Amino acid sequence: MPGHHLPSSPSRGDVPGADAPDPPGRRPPWRLAGTVLGAVLLCCWASMWLDGYLENRLDKGEDFWVPEMHVLGGDFIFHIARTARIWAEGRNPYEPEVSWLAFPYPPLVPRLFTWTSLMGIREAVAVWLVGIAALTIAATVRTWRTRRELGLQPVPLTVLLSAVLFSTPVLFAMERGQCDVLVLPLLAGGVAAMRRGTRGLDLLAGLLFVVAAYVKYYPGLVLVGLLALRRWHAVGGFVGAGAIIGLVDLKWLLASFENMKAGVAMAEAMRSDAIHPCDHSLSGCWRSFWTYWDLTDLAGLPGPAMAAAVILPLVGLVCWRVARSGADARLLWPLMLWVVAAATFVPPMASDYNLFFLPLAALAVWDRRDPAAVHLLMAYLLLWWQPFDLKIDGALVLAFKLGGLAAVGLSLCRKASGLASEAPEAARGRRGLRPGSISIAEIR
Repeated sequence: MPGHHLPSSPSRGDVPGADAPDPPGRRPPWRLAGTVLGAVLLCCWASMWLDGYLENRLDKGEDFWVPEMHVLGGDFIFHIARTARIWAEGRNPYEPEVSWLAFPYPPLVPRLFTWTSLMGIREAVAVWLVGIAALTIAATVRTWRTRRELGLQPVPLTVLLSAVLFSTPVLFAMERGQCDVLVLPLLAGGVAAMRRGTRGLDLLAGLLFVVAAYVKYYPGLVLVGLLALRRWHAVGGFVGAGAIIGLVDLKWLLASFENMKAGVAMAEAMRSDAIHPCDHSLSGCWRSFWTYWDLTDLAGLPGPAMAAAVILPLVGLVCWRVARSGADARLLWPLMLWVVAAATFVPPMASDYNLFFLPLAALAVWDRRDPAAVHLLMAYLLLWWQPFDLKIDGALVLAFKLGGLAAVGLSLCRKASGLASEAPEAARGRRGLRPGSISIAEIR
């Protein structure tokens, strides 16, 4: 009858368990071929970085999206390790000899890298390159496990590792020696605590998330996600720990903000109308982005305010939608990766070396059963994801990244709906991401 809908069971396209792993001994040939191909690519990746370290520059770097520096690990050498050594000597790391060396990162960073004063700079670069690779690999393995828990189309681990390690943001992070990957273990620890669902562990999760925001400031946007998820104890842990840390390190935090303001002003003075393909700051690129599309009215709006007006509601909406579905805790890892990826678009300066959260989130949830719009947007994102410079205008590349962010958010919402329909009737009415909506046996 018109206007009357009979209840129905969820379709195959909405149920995550529809792609269960193959029984032992019945793996299709394409998966074995994928495993072998992924292993070959990983060997090529390792060889590329070994050669890059020996040559002190990334071989064929001019062919990549990444704007190559004259030395491998330049950001690590001139900012992170240098500042850590100054800190270890008891001097003020926020008073640079020259303005372009002004250190803008939180004071936790030089503390974490004081070990660099125990060895030569080349040895320190080698240690940190291995560290970046190890943390990225660990996060990718967690993503692979999430796909298995969600019952998505199986993908060989070596293929996922190749897709992440060869991605533009990981290539960029290693070439520069940046430290954003330190957020990953803190994020993973917070997610693991939240999955248990106890009040004490939610408080611990909030503490871990605020420490992540103390490595780089943008993960602080996780607080918006926690509010939308209604994880009040995690919110309390975040706010309480953040207040204590802020009071203890107030002097250094204020110095960090001053250097950051100076760096932003310097970057704005040198910024051209063209957007570099490896920039994704919606705040800093707002005017240039809309000017490219001849939308001058939008271009005239203040970039920082508009970036916040776009990203914050998007994060809140997706987290609220996932929480409202009553989906279980299996989505927490990709959801938090996605929230932090969204957060990287807000600061006035954002280079792609911190956007590896987006490929990790995409690989955790993107599946063949997603809507056509998701596949279309992800196809455009892949043009940036792969490392080779395709000579595409930076405004278009920024649009690809924003589209990819939206696609992963939509995929998360779809997976949440599928998990909610898969859960027992008694669990459907539960509100928020709470463990136990599906038994451990069903997860496995």
